[in-house]
Amino acid sequence: MATRVRPKAEKLYEQDFYVGTEVRAGLRRQRRFETLDLDNLIEEVEGLGDAKKTAVLSAASVIVEHLLKLQLPPPPYPPTVLTRSTRSPGLGGRELADL
Repeated sequence: MATRVRPKAEKLYEQDFYVGTEVRAGLRRQRRFETLDLDNLIEEVEGLGDAKKTAVLSAASVIVEHLLKLQLPPPPYPPTVLTRSTRSPGLGGRELADL
């Protein structure tokens, strides 16, 4: 029976992100802190912060867009796929983050 060789956590992280995070989480639960890759850990924490900020800005922009639409009169014709824009007309074509 062949034994399975487990690659180091940081190499596993580069090959398969999800499995790498599971392995590193297990090592932390076992309190094996000598295996921590601090550079990758710092990047992960920064990435989480960036993702949360992006999600909040996105939700806020949808709220602002809907509030602006409530204040505008309805268009004289129903909007079609060709006339819709991915950016809010109420923001002058700018994203909330650009303000």
